[in-house]
Amino acid sequence: MPVWLDGRARSASASASAKASEGESQMVPVAADTLEVGSGPSRPAPPKVLVGIIDRVTSEKALSHDLGSHVVTDFMESQFETVTLDSHGSVTVGMVMEGQQRMVPVLDERQEIVGVVTRADIVSVIMSDPARFPSYLTKLRVHNLSKYLSPLPKAVQQFLKNAGKLGDELGVNVYVVGGFVRDLYTGLENDDIDLVIEGDGGAYADLLAERYGTHPAKHHRQFQTAVVTLKKPAGLKIDCTTARLEYYPSPVALPVVEMSSLKMDLYRRDFTINALAMQVNKAHYGRLIDFFHGRRHIEAKVVEVLHTLSFIDDPTRIFRAVRFEQRYGYTIGAHTDRLIKSTVKLNFLDKLSGDRTMHELIKILDERNPVDSFKRLESYKLLTYLHPALHKINYAHMGHVKDALELYRLLSLPQAPVLWKVYFLVITTSFKTNQLTELYTRLGLQGGVQDWFVQQHYTLKDCAATLKKLVSKSKLTDSNPELALQPADVFFIFRGVPLETILATIVHTSFPSFNQTLSSAHREARH
Repeated sequence: MPVWLDGRARSASASASAKASEGESQMVPVAADTLEVGSGPSRPAPPKVLVGIIDRVTSEKALSHDLGSHVVTDFMESQFETVTLDSHGSVTVGMVMEGQQRMVPVLDERQEIVGVVTRADIVSVIMSDPARFPSYLTKLRVHNLSKYLSPLPKAVQQFLKNAGKLGDELGVNVYVVGGFVRDLYTGLENDDIDLVIEGDGGAYADLLAERYGTHPAKHHRQFQTAVVTLKKPAGLKIDCTTARLEYYPSPVALPVVEMSSLKMDLYRRDFTINALAMQVNKAHYGRLIDFFHGRRHIEAKVVEVLHTLSFIDDPTRIFRAVRFEQRYGYTIGAHTDRLIKSTVKLNFLDKLSGDRTMHELIKILDERNPVDSFKRLESYKLLTYLHPALHKINYAHMGHVKDALELYRLLSLPQAPVLWKVYFLVITTSFKTNQLTELYTRLGLQGGVQDWFVQQHYTLKDCAATLKKLVSKSKLTDSNPELALQPADVFFIFRGVPLETILATIVHTSFPSFNQTLSSAHREARH
């Protein structure tokens, strides 16, 4: 039964959730008026336009997250395919078997819904009379990634074969999953190997560590995971996980874990491009498992979530969506974009802990070009959500951090800066003390760490002010690069100053010849 959205959208939302969750329908179509309804009896009823669908699983999860009073558009599927009354059956079968869509609405000539075809309907017809449909529609298409494995280091290739052999000995299926498979398909390097075992992952990890590890596996019983450090490739850490299903008892809560199949294990992941698996058992070595069309989305260069409540389950996925989009030059899909905006609008980020947000920001700042990611975050109003003053970020200075780091690397010094600290010092240069405290408290930085940033904020300003006085005294300008400060003077200014603050000062001052002088000062300090 369809649910029509109009001025009574809130009650429609509750109605849709109730109808789906109470079993009246496995999936409920959602439609909206295209015309304003008049008050007079002479005006005909306006046509209805289908704008979304919601399934039973989503509606039950929405109710469990206490979303019953929210409009249904906040968690419905808005991208879907439809068929007409005269569409060929094979077209509908293809939509269901080849796509993620589990229900296809059937429309009449007025584009009004007159029925639905579900996955259960398709399976029932195929099983009763398989000859009616072409075999390519009823058989799972198998892709093999063996040809993509040859560029990998020999030690990695051998480990993957050993991992599959061990699974054969134990009688369990073993898969490499996630980012490793994604980057393998696109030809990018990635040594972050995660294994999923359809069986006892703990026992598998113990035997893997005994055969190929440097010491016994380290277990995390709550999440049914274990880490094994390999002898070859030396020091490579392997995460071993029992195929599992995670569910979130409330929005932004840590997940509860249950035993499950590989498909459900992949379904709990953040994006379709990360929900790929490659089997390593000998009989099916290299076989790609792609339930959610991650390969198709990689080729289309789009980032899509696996279900409509993904960001409500875990709002940190918004930061990850931006990070993947910018890293690979992809685009956040229209459906996922709408869900991000909805999650922000519903204020679910308010319940997100500061340390989890900070963890995601650090990952973004560790990327090659975090500037574009920060601009994208602000397009969703995520930076001003963290603190209103972040709308004043000097993106030009932020971009110069890379230049300062390249200068430092040329010195070949052993000490490496903590990159995210440099960025935060640059980003917050214009902040006042109370604004610094508010931001760092919001991000979960307390005690000594927060005190360090506040202290270095003013150290940077003091160093920059002293340098500007010396620059003015020596008449050093961007147009006179042949003039230089004395290395001893520069070294004296930065004596005892943390490396991150020195680099942030380079960015803040932006004097080319000063950069050269600073290099001389560091070389002098080494000797």
